[in-house]
Amino acid sequence: MARSKTRKILSFAVMSIVGLAIGVAVSFYVLVKLSVPSTGGTIKTMGVEHPVEITFDKMGICQIWAESETDAYFALGYQHAADRMFQMDLSRRIAKGRLSQMLGDITRDIDIFQRRIGHYRSAAKALTTLSEENRARLGAYTDGVNAYKTHAKALPFEYRFLPVTFEDWTIEDCLALLSFQTWFSNALMNRDEFYIELEQKIGHDRAQSLVFPYPDWAPTTVPDDTRLGMHSPDSRPSIYRAFGSILKRSEHTYQSGGYTSVYEPFQRAVAGELFRNFEIPMQMTHSSNAWVVAPPKSASGHAMLASDPHLELTRLPQFWYVAGVHASADSLDVLGVTTPGLPFFVMGHNGRAAWAFTAGGIDVIDYREIEVNPSNADEYRDGDQWVKFETIADSIVYSDSDKIDSLSFKTCRYGIVVDDIGDRGTTYAFHWAGFDTDMNQAVSSGFELHSVRGFDRFRRVVTNLGALDANMHYADINGNIGYQLTTPVPIRDENSDGWNGYLDLDATPHAFNPSRGWLASCNNLPERGDNIRGHFFTNRILSIFELLGSKDKFTVDDMRAFQSDINDRYWLRFTDDAARILDLMDQPAIADSVREWDGYCGLQSRQAAILNVYRARLKTITFTDELGGLASQVPDRWIECIAQVDSAGWFDDVSTDSVIESYDNIAMAAMKEALKVTDGKVWGQMQSLEMQHPLSMIPVLSGLMGLTIGPEPWPGSPGTLRASFYRQAADDKFETMAGPSWRFVVDFADVDAAQMVLPAGNSGNPMSDHFRDFYPLWRANEYWTVPFTRDKVTASSASILNLEPEA
Repeated sequence: MARSKTRKILSFAVMSIVGLAIGVAVSFYVLVKLSVPSTGGTIKTMGVEHPVEITFDKMGICQIWAESETDAYFALGYQHAADRMFQMDLSRRIAKGRLSQMLGDITRDIDIFQRRIGHYRSAAKALTTLSEENRARLGAYTDGVNAYKTHAKALPFEYRFLPVTFEDWTIEDCLALLSFQTWFSNALMNRDEFYIELEQKIGHDRAQSLVFPYPDWAPTTVPDDTRLGMHSPDSRPSIYRAFGSILKRSEHTYQSGGYTSVYEPFQRAVAGELFRNFEIPMQMTHSSNAWVVAPPKSASGHAMLASDPHLELTRLPQFWYVAGVHASADSLDVLGVTTPGLPFFVMGHNGRAAWAFTAGGIDVIDYREIEVNPSNADEYRDGDQWVKFETIADSIVYSDSDKIDSLSFKTCRYGIVVDDIGDRGTTYAFHWAGFDTDMNQAVSSGFELHSVRGFDRFRRVVTNLGALDANMHYADINGNIGYQLTTPVPIRDENSDGWNGYLDLDATPHAFNPSRGWLASCNNLPERGDNIRGHFFTNRILSIFELLGSKDKFTVDDMRAFQSDINDRYWLRFTDDAARILDLMDQPAIADSVREWDGYCGLQSRQAAILNVYRARLKTITFTDELGGLASQVPDRWIECIAQVDSAGWFDDVSTDSVIESYDNIAMAAMKEALKVTDGKVWGQMQSLEMQHPLSMIPVLSGLMGLTIGPEPWPGSPGTLRASFYRQAADDKFETMAGPSWRFVVDFADVDAAQMVLPAGNSGNPMSDHFRDFYPLWRANEYWTVPFTRDKVTASSASILNLEPEA
């Protein structure tokens, strides 16, 4: 009887626990469903003066129809918050160095880095100089963001696992994000940190042997016959003044004796996912492809533009948010991609003109080594005297409200001091072009871009977007095409202490209606010139030059085919040498297959597998003996300059005293390892893509909410137009980290037929139907048509949401 009673008690306890778990799960599910924003009906809200209509198509792309631009930007802020609130919050906290308040001191180093740069200080300063017009526009946008927070039935589910809530959005947040994004438009391609570490490790002269000029055989964006007198055979950066991103590549170790709060496991999971690649997330640029085609080369007889920006792909939601904004009284019509948190359409079209950009790579950050007084660390040498550093008092607040770190940053007349005093009694101070720009003017240009007409005006607008380091392409309904480097290009004088201003507009790289009928950029050198210094790619530009020169007329289908091209024509420059190495190894069959390879990097390509592993092993074996961990940061372009590398003695293994290795010795060792690793495998068995939400590391939750896509086999390489920028996770495992973040093609023969596709979805809410619904199209290289005129948009809409003024 006692045993039977015990069983009943245990059974009741189990049923109670199961019931409680089910109840919690159901409650959580209901709560998460409530956080999905409404896309239909009518909402009365403060902040709009006139009724606003928001149409949604079947893929969740919204287009806003308002009378005034302030009402339109209010509605855009509303929709950004509705679909991407948590992403906006993360971006804001990263930009302002406030991430630790959400995630704890595991992100302390990231916050220190951001607080030192001072995007939030730049924003606070700019706030005092904003024009009334810009204040009204940004104010309307921020009011819209905060209005959604007021009307939301529930905030995004992420806030249930973290010790923060969504704070009201401010104009200062917009300005801090603007500064942050322009900084990283350069920092992602900047190699200064590598070169300064290299010089410190092996000396100036030896480091110079790994500074490679842009080769004569690689194309530039501006045709040589377009502008004369600006050519130089050497566009290498100056190591003396070079430094760069101070983001460390080592993982921060969280020293905790155990979990101190219920939130800490989730904080660590989110932080681990956000920074697993040791890169700051939510950045607007990585690399990109863009090209424009003039009417004589277009089958439709109208200008065409194709855009394919490359960003990190491993995080959900993806970066861009597609929308359209129309304001009848202010003649505002624009459709394209936006950065959640900012009301600007950085790529897209307005029915009359279209624009898109690629990362520029121009060196706009200079670091100066300065001597510190050995008797007083608060002083530095300025000429023949010691001068006291100025200091900026700052702090970091953690999720534990009683835990605050006080910070102090030094500044001097050369800029912000970036690190502690080194062994040589010196430190570095940096100057960034963004510190010299007029942020109010940048905001004005961001809004003016939406309505730009004509190439001359376009040039003046895009070159006033702060320190945005980008190659901007242009096409319009009148059949014009053009290109303009947006970057403020410093005028450097090696004999002076700083820059002598910036290049005038007409001296910057640009082109308009070239005779060949097209312009293209794939992060290559814009044009050869003494002032054009930076880090540039030479690979993908070879493909688009070949394809755009392949026939007389091109269609939209051709543009789409080019964006999905997975032939690495850059690698074909080196296949004969790789085949020669295979012949030396008595591998004639593989040598012939490599020699005959057309560059195809599809899933079934064995050559792609062999050559990608070979290149990685060749670099590792060549440089690790002298550089250690720095070897992985040697630019991939070193392979173009094997003779230079050979003459500098890099192929000799310094760990072997009795033998002086040659290039052939090292190449055969690398190829031997590549053949062993691949062992008959094809590229699809080695390279994969996986996308994950920051909370996907939480067990069960990821599967229930669909927080992960993949991993699945992935084609392409860093040299294919359908780019796959990978990291080598193991000898035979390559993980795609970055690639096409938005594909866009517009032919001005019909602006209602513009086509685009995102990698995942337009919504950041996992319970939304639009969290990942674009993925099948994107994976299959298919597109979604997004009309522009109101009748076509209305005809294709799936629902309509009305915002009406609240009495």
